[in-house]
Amino acid sequence: MKRSVKIQNNPLFRTPYLFSVVFLSTFSAFAEDWPQFRGPNQNGISSETGWNTDWASSEPTIAWRARLGAGYSSFSVSDGKVYTMGHVDGTDVLYCFDAKTGDEVWRYEYNAEIRDKQHEGGPASTPSIDGDKVYTASRDGRLFCLNKNNGTVIWEKNMTEAVNAVIPTWAFAGSPIVWNQYVVIDVGRTVAMDKETGDIVWKSEDYGSAYSTPVPMDLNGRAAFASFPEFGLVILDAKDGSEICRHEWETNYGVNATMPLVIGNKVFISSGYNRGCALIEIADGSAN
Repeated sequence: MKRSVKIQNNPLFRTPYLFSVVFLSTFSAFAEDWPQFRGPNQNGISSETGWNTDWASSEPTIAWRARLGAGYSSFSVSDGKVYTMGHVDGTDVLYCFDAKTGDEVWRYEYNAEIRDKQHEGGPASTPSIDGDKVYTASRDGRLFCLNKNNGTVIWEKNMTEAVNAVIPTWAFAGSPIVWNQYVVIDVGRTVAMDKETGDIVWKSEDYGSAYSTPVPMDLNGRAAFASFPEFGLVILDAKDGSEICRHEWETNYGVNATMPLVIGNKVFISSGYNRGCALIEIADGSAN
């Protein structure tokens, strides 16, 4: 079954336009959930089979549409519901839709003025689902934990106050991820919080502007996170946030915005502004 949502682009533009995102997953009782940014394993790979690849003879059809406002948020799917974000008239909105019908189940709104042209476009965080909770983050560093069934706020944490995070030029763009008992986010520092309470468990050093999303990895049985802030690739111990190793990767304007791709003990990174890409091997406490 195909799904589509229609998103209005930045309302600051003189002529706003619409674009569609088509969901190709089958939303049924047997479908695989897509609970966070880039899927259950954070690699953009679905284990579903039976995809229609012959669009020339069998083009996907639009099942339903929803007007979200401006935004760069992607979509998460859990228990037959679709979660995403948008921006309307100075307000960020977290939406929950019925995946089958497109009916809006609930929404949660909070004030989030678009402050200047470098912040335009609305929210960039993708909601992350874990159990009965949904986590998301604002462009100015607020992290929210809500009940995924009704949108009630369970806890909220302002990272500019909690860890002295500095809002970067284009504002925060990373998504929170859930790993074991932690919800983890990059805000210049990588910060792990208790997913039930929002209490900070650990925070890393400050590595500069943060637009990326951290990725968990296994280093020969040692749990770690691959983070990609302004400094470059940083590998952190998952138990306390201490640095295991680093590889400097300077990009113009401090924009390292892509999510690291973990392949065993290797990490692929890339960035724009003609910087290119690299495959970094993590071994013996060093990154080469």
